[in-house]
Amino acid sequence: MADIERGNSGAIPRTLQNKHFDGEDQAVKGQFYKYPHAFPNHWLDQQYLPDAIKDVRYYEYGDNKIEQATKAYWDAIKGTK
Repeated sequence: MADIERGNSGAIPRTLQNKHFDGEDQAVKGQFYKYPHAFPNHWLDQQYLPDAIKDVRYYEYGDNKIEQATKAYWDAIKGTK
């Protein structure tokens, strides 16, 4: 919330904007959203945050068993460690 309250957000990525008509003069047309559930493991590398905060980490997994299991699963489907 601190980033939002300070105005550190920026424009919503085009893939999440509700664009029904871009105008005839627009070079790039379409929303280009990819539905995650249509992909393996229901995940794909798609930007959801505005450019200004896209690399900010807002959540850290805890040391408990459930969160570590969740982190292991998340890392596995994303192919990261």
